[in-house]
Amino acid sequence: MLPLNTLRSGLIATASLLITAFSGPLAANAGFSPEVLAGFEISEYHGIVKNVLPDHKVLELSNPEGHAVVLTVGIDLEPLNLEPGDEVDVDVLDGLVVDMQRSASTDLSFNREDIILPQDMGRLKQGMRVALASGTAKIIKVSRSDNSISLMGPLGGIHNLDVIDDPDGLALHDLHPGDFVEFRLIQPVAVSVRKTTSR
Repeated sequence: MLPLNTLRSGLIATASLLITAFSGPLAANAGFSPEVLAGFEISEYHGIVKNVLPDHKVLELSNPEGHAVVLTVGIDLEPLNLEPGDEVDVDVLDGLVVDMQRSASTDLSFNREDIILPQDMGRLKQGMRVALASGTAKIIKVSRSDNSISLMGPLGGIHNLDVIDDPDGLALHDLHPGDFVEFRLIQPVAVSVRKTTSR
């Protein structure tokens, strides 16, 4: 784990590069670095496959609480031959909010751009697909203790997103549930999927 100051500096640099990527043509390099990605948290999920779209690298799971979780998957799903009903363990690189501003609009929106990584970048490997998203969302939850936020967009909730400390942007202590924000974020991406049992 990187020291907090080093990680924060790296994340701010990542945010600047990602904002550039959003505002112009998507570059081959999305602004990640192995050092920054080494500091990201990995969440482990166990779930039952509800739907799998190998061509789109999307996996929909039902978690132990019965909630649906839709994940972008960085790896090739074809070799796993997943079917609805299969049980899987998934390692997920958590989402990261790289830019957030108050919104004058209350119309929820969600735009997605995909990039294919040209080189290994920490836990993300060459050829993996990573989804970048932007739009307008309503704040569901703010957690100042771990600098994370949950957003509600038109497609549902996006939870436990780490937020970069941006001296020129909104501070978490200025935000409350019910506020509307314009956001840019790196969506959570599954970096490992292991089939445990079949139905």
